Amino acid sequence: MGSFIKLGYGLQAKGTVYNAHNLATSYHKKQTLKGEYPNIKVDYSKVKLSQGVMLETADLKISKVTGGLEISWDPSYNEDLQPNDSVMVMLCSETGADKEYLNIAIRSKGKCFITLREEVLNQQIEPYIAFISADGTRVSDSVYLGNLNGQGKNDAQKQEEEKYQQVKTRFDQVAGSYSAQMEAHYGNPPRTKAIKYLEKE
Repeated sequence: MGSFIKLGYGLQAKGTVYNAHNLATSYHKKQTLKGEYPNIKVDYSKVKLSQGVMLETADLKISKVTGGLEISWDPSYNEDLQPNDSVMVMLCSETGADKEYLNIAIRSKGKCFITLREEVLNQQIEPYIAFISADGTRVSDSVYLGNLNGQGKNDAQKQEEEKYQQVKTRFDQVAGSYSAQMEAHYGNPPRTKAIKYLEKE
């Protein structure tokens, strides 16, 4: 994400005492955090990975397809939007393994394809897109393309799910063993210590 931020906020930082990282951090602390500690969350719809004067590109879309993601946009251009503007894409994931693509296509192409493993493709993904001029002197605000695959689980939810799976696994083991003993004795469980323990569980 660092390189994306550097390009996305670098123009703003020129001629000031701040760097791109300072500006991005300041914006996101003020605008994107919600809730109270320790339950602070990020409002992904308010995240801005770049800020600039270039006009927003129309008809931005993202879709999951076999083997990855397809992102498309209106390829038309004018005095402000040039055909050789570079397309920058950022994919933020629940695992923290963010992926940045700083020159994945040019505006005139109208779309790009990002190859992803099935495991990654089915995780929570928060995608962003921005455009930057070929000479690097103009950049657009990044645009949030919308959540894919829903929200990931927090640590507490993951712990509860793990606990449930442990209990379910033990139940299945006990149920299987008990059923086998019952079947072996024609529905009449032997009054052994092991069977009494299984019935108790």
